[in-house]
Amino acid sequence: MPSWSDDMRYVWVVGNHDFRKFDQVEIILYFHGMQSKDYYGCFERELEELAAKRPIKQFVFVGFVDAPYEVSRNRDENRWRMLAPRSGQRPDRLFEVVNALYGAFRTSFPHVKKNNAKIVLAGFSGGGRVLDAVGSWLVSSPRDDPYARVFLSRLSKMVYFDCWFDSTVVDTVPSLLENSPGMKIVGTVHMKKPKENAARIVGKLKMRPGAKKDVLVGAGGRLVIFGGKSHWDAIISRLGQALDV
Repeated sequence: MPSWSDDMRYVWVVGNHDFRKFDQVEIILYFHGMQSKDYYGCFERELEELAAKRPIKQFVFVGFVDAPYEVSRNRDENRWRMLAPRSGQRPDRLFEVVNALYGAFRTSFPHVKKNNAKIVLAGFSGGGRVLDAVGSWLVSSPRDDPYARVFLSRLSKMVYFDCWFDSTVVDTVPSLLENSPGMKIVGTVHMKKPKENAARIVGKLKMRPGAKKDVLVGAGGRLVIFGGKSHWDAIISRLGQALDV
């Protein structure tokens, strides 16, 4: 895919792995909230530490930006329109992106079979709209929907970095955990609205304090919420920690 395609920009940030030695890969799709060039250096440091921490668990990190940053009254209405489906619609464009990325990966590493390629969806700020839309589609789809069934079988984790702005997450997060026994959900919170919605999820699922400070755990360890000391801490400093859950 070209560097600018359908109003999406992305950058590869990959851990220092030799994929030839392993037959599994985790494809992390990270949706940024804005033109995020200032964050790339921080992402790289966090991901290098993550790669060093778990050398046998290979991953490819792909960061997406929805559009060039422009101050416009209509920009907010159209953000993530290419990847976030409207209510009730299937995320076909996201499927195309995932298939293209996996196809490119298989070109160099054909020994990594599709069943051994897991998907992680992550986002912060406005990028959380993609996760909200995909989560709502998954919980509203019939159990026999082949698209939802296959996507859930590949989706291993959803990570919300201080972006629980939409109150629908109070219902979708518990439903996703119930319908997908093998999936984990991670949230980091600092801003007012995400903290409020996190508190409602905590009460609904009766979450308990984790082993470390500012961590709550629920659903048998499959739901983890980190408290951030600042917005930067919630979206950047927790990156490697949240992805490693």
